[in-house]
Amino acid sequence: MSSILNTRAVSPILTVLWLAAGGSATAQSLTPPPNYSDSAVTEGAEETVTSWNAWLEASRNLEHDVPNAPMGEARDRIQRAFTAWLNFSDKRRIYSERVAGYIERFRPEAPGRKPLVNVETVSRDQLELLGISLSAVQARLDALRDTPVWAPVRRAVQTDRSEMMTLQNARRDDIPVDLPYGSAAPVRPLSLIVYRDSEHQVREAVDRIWTHYYQALADAVVKNGTSTPLVTTLTLPAAPVADPAAAVAAEAPVVGIDRVAGTWRYVDGSQRFNGVEEPHDLLLELFAAKGVLTGRYRGTLTDFTGPHVVDVRLQQVPAAKGSSEIRLQFQNPEQNVSGQIVIEGPGASGLELQVIHMDGAGLPRGREILARR
Repeated sequence: MSSILNTRAVSPILTVLWLAAGGSATAQSLTPPPNYSDSAVTEGAEETVTSWNAWLEASRNLEHDVPNAPMGEARDRIQRAFTAWLNFSDKRRIYSERVAGYIERFRPEAPGRKPLVNVETVSRDQLELLGISLSAVQARLDALRDTPVWAPVRRAVQTDRSEMMTLQNARRDDIPVDLPYGSAAPVRPLSLIVYRDSEHQVREAVDRIWTHYYQALADAVVKNGTSTPLVTTLTLPAAPVADPAAAVAAEAPVVGIDRVAGTWRYVDGSQRFNGVEEPHDLLLELFAAKGVLTGRYRGTLTDFTGPHVVDVRLQQVPAAKGSSEIRLQFQNPEQNVSGQIVIEGPGASGLELQVIHMDGAGLPRGREILARR
């Protein structure tokens, strides 16, 4: 096995063990993700590292300060740290979208021969993110060990840690081993759809563990036993508008997008649907950009003709004047799918969303209640 492969493949495990043995939580610098000698990808990689460092700064001494701080101040500190994490996650998403664009544009015969996006490079990068996230969680749990909040916070992330370790093992299996007397394994290019799915798995895993961590920490420091969900969306800065009347008129199509942006899923077995059969593996990702929602809706939906595997991109369309509903259109010519869905909610808890399938082709009519991840 090559020395480079040894270092990159096992370093997350060594880091976790070192931290568990009493290592400092300050050793959490993120290795920049691959830039493939592309300017747009390079910018995305740099912004990812910058936002990671900003998250570290926002989280500095958090576990030392919040257990004994007034409840309002403690929750505010936790919310700021969580928001900084959400910002990092969004920058990582932007980076991955730029890599996806690079994969679409890549031509091996093009002059200059830019680097190929291959399985080994991507797996090592994702392994790095999983490993450093696990080590950071362990370090923060260690910092809470002598406080009353340690037990509930640790319980909240136990399942997530196990799932992340399983995902780590899968990424290690993707990295070939160069035997001393054998020829090197051929470079394996990564298709666009496989890259998107693998990146989504990793980003979802690290988002889930930090969402559960910060929510459990916020709940644990509240003395009255109530749980108030943290804000799980980024607040977009308002752009200056020359015409105030135009700004008022433009509000209707984008009402509530800050409340629905994020990742939502259908909970298997919850029976919270209206249709022939419960959805399977249903996931809705919504992103707010420049006052408009975009996203992705995927899963398996069943009607009287059988199951339909759906994977579509979503784009918000203007709502009727005076309406507060959120309507998104979808289209996928390859799947013969097109039409619109309407989103209602979330309610006061901010944790549930109703998705209604409207007129369209290829997507069974019906609706389901999704839970925030």
